[in-house]
Amino acid sequence: MSSEDEQDQERTPAGDPIYRYKDAPPDLQDFAIGDMDLIAGVEEHLESLFGKVEGSTVLHEIMSFGVHVDVHVIPPNPKLNGWLCVTSGMAQRPMSPPPEVIRQLGNDCRYCELMTVLPSDWPLFQMAEKFGGFGGKESPPSYWPIGWMKFLARFPHEQKTWLWHGHTIPNGDPAEPFAESNFIGSILLPSLHLPSESWSFQAGDRKVALFSLWPLYQEEMDFKLRHGTDALISRLEATGVTDMVNTSRPNAIRRKKWFGLF
Repeated sequence: MSSEDEQDQERTPAGDPIYRYKDAPPDLQDFAIGDMDLIAGVEEHLESLFGKVEGSTVLHEIMSFGVHVDVHVIPPNPKLNGWLCVTSGMAQRPMSPPPEVIRQLGNDCRYCELMTVLPSDWPLFQMAEKFGGFGGKESPPSYWPIGWMKFLARFPHEQKTWLWHGHTIPNGDPAEPFAESNFIGSILLPSLHLPSESWSFQAGDRKVALFSLWPLYQEEMDFKLRHGTDALISRLEATGVTDMVNTSRPNAIRRKKWFGLF
């Protein structure tokens, strides 16, 4: 990006760049198979954190183009009272950060995978007999966190861009709520359910960052765009919000209305 491009870059009130995307012809047409180094890296990383958890499984992708995105699922266990879902496949190809970002952060910022933490009573898993059956037109509404992860895992490759810490992604333009929730998008941040030393892992010769998808309400998304990532994190922390998907959690921005004399 040239200095002129940087000057013309659309930005949020907080000063962060805004990237807008249009529906583009598929750029990644080749049939893709799983990256064994990456799959092994994810599995080894999860086993180092949780050990071998009975009932763990992988939601395998049947047909893949460009990148092969599976989702590793670890059920509730003594170390995490929730379902941990982690992609493998986003880091199969390097993302496309701006050159100035690579100069600042190095080549490692080209690789990441995504995770989502779901409550132990999440409906998707209560009804599941075969996880591999989800993902098509008949997927239940509670499949949306998995579908959203898989969509975002392909997004930077299809759009020749990147996703990283503090990036917010709305569910469409204009943003629409996910099924059976009032969340309209996500922010990429480290997970509070994993120790900080586990926020990245090695997969072959790649160092891969692991970001959690924190679902956001419209007011939280707007606040982040106006005031920046750190300000939103402070609000989330003050409200006790974590990255576990909780469709009834309080809104970190909406203030309680007082009636009467106060």
